[in-house]
Amino acid sequence: MLDTASGRTRPAQRRMKAANIYPKEDHMATAVSSERLLRIDEAARLLGVSSKTVRRWIELDGLPVHRLGPRSPRIDEAELRDWIEAR
Repeated sequence: MLDTASGRTRPAQRRMKAANIYPKEDHMATAVSSERLLRIDEAARLLGVSSKTVRRWIELDGLPVHRLGPRSPRIDEAELRDWIEAR
């Protein structure tokens, strides 16, 4: 993110880039089967559970997630339906 006053990147971002904290794949969008990608809160609302539950499913139960950036996880709606049905 650019600092609007100086036009330079913020120090924290420079450190993250320099340390290469996030693997390259996390920054690239992957091809998905459906047209709709859901945010975690949207998926939670759709399923009638909390966002914390959806995050737990991602971490522990293998709910498929696509990362559009280091802090932008998205869930493909069709993959979500398939994952729920398989459970």
